[in-house]
Amino acid sequence: MLLTVKLKLILDKEQQALLLEFMEQFNEACNFVSAEAFNSMNWNRIKLQKQCYYGVRSNFGLSAQTSILVIRKVADTYQSDIENIRIRNMRRPGYQFKEELRQHDFKKRGAVQYDARCMSWKGNGRVSLLTLRGRIIVTFVLSGKYANIDLSHVRSESDLIYQNKIFYLAVKYDVEEAEVITQSDFIGVDFGIKNIVATSDGKLFCGDECERVRKYYVDLRRRYQKIGTKSAKRHLARLSNREHNYKSNENHRISKDLVSEAKGTGRGLAIEDLTYIPRQRTAKEAQDATSKWAFRQLREFIEYKAKLSGIPVVQVNPTFTSQRCSICGYTDKLNRRTQSSFVCLACSYEENADVNAAINIKQRAAISQPIVVRHATEA
Repeated sequence: MLLTVKLKLILDKEQQALLLEFMEQFNEACNFVSAEAFNSMNWNRIKLQKQCYYGVRSNFGLSAQTSILVIRKVADTYQSDIENIRIRNMRRPGYQFKEELRQHDFKKRGAVQYDARCMSWKGNGRVSLLTLRGRIIVTFVLSGKYANIDLSHVRSESDLIYQNKIFYLAVKYDVEEAEVITQSDFIGVDFGIKNIVATSDGKLFCGDECERVRKYYVDLRRRYQKIGTKSAKRHLARLSNREHNYKSNENHRISKDLVSEAKGTGRGLAIEDLTYIPRQRTAKEAQDATSKWAFRQLREFIEYKAKLSGIPVVQVNPTFTSQRCSICGYTDKLNRRTQSSFVCLACSYEENADVNAAINIKQRAAISQPIVVRHATEA
């Protein structure tokens, strides 16, 4: 399994200037290729390379391999965006306008791609990077659990990132996965707003504090956006980083707890498959709340941590899990009287609504297992 590790680069002023120059030229070339691709509606790597390669070489002074990486980056971003737009349009109700593709604009100091022909590892914490004026050898720093990383497991493809006036090299690190053992019992996991996560064991990860932080940042952004000065825009950028870090930290904490619980009890994890669930028309505040938490990131954290621990993760269809009684199976939207209260109209079973949904998810995951596993469990 591939994980991404950020290496902090230690640069002098001259090296930093060379990398900044290279980064800005790289992204300027990306904008040139992006305009050509959008005007010709051409997203194919090979065709786009034939169309733009010599223009990139002559106009921006990039090397042959770097020019190919520019074209590859543009083609990949368009193809990814087209697929995401297709999925989002599937979710949109028929009365809403369908989203259309727009020309991509690349930031002046956006990430720069490197591969084996543009960089090489020199050992002893050093790496050679290509610039417009030749190669430079820079040192990098590793800390924490990656301090003793074996560079032989690092893939040659990397991204050069510039954040808060510091350069980082994001590399892909090959980690051996633990053997996944097929499980017949699962912990059901329900995602929500009031409770970010509810499990079938009755454990709740309350979202009240997260909602308070979200509203705090929303109010700050509104104030700074009204001011509109350069200083206010700098503050907005800092707020974005803080909010992102807070969400990532919470998602790491929740996913680590879930995987630890599953590993300790010898069970798998069953989560909702929210990929193709259509968005309903809701109040603006509700839309803001549902779009502000990084549920996709949380799901990815759960999946990669589970792989490292050998825990199977099953995605199930969440349709009607909040309306179905986990005891008798009776399904009715009136079963869920309030956000937190579930009372079955058929058997009078009472439970927290999110916990009941998580139990339904657990049951569907067990049913979706191979027949051999289910019969072995019943026996």
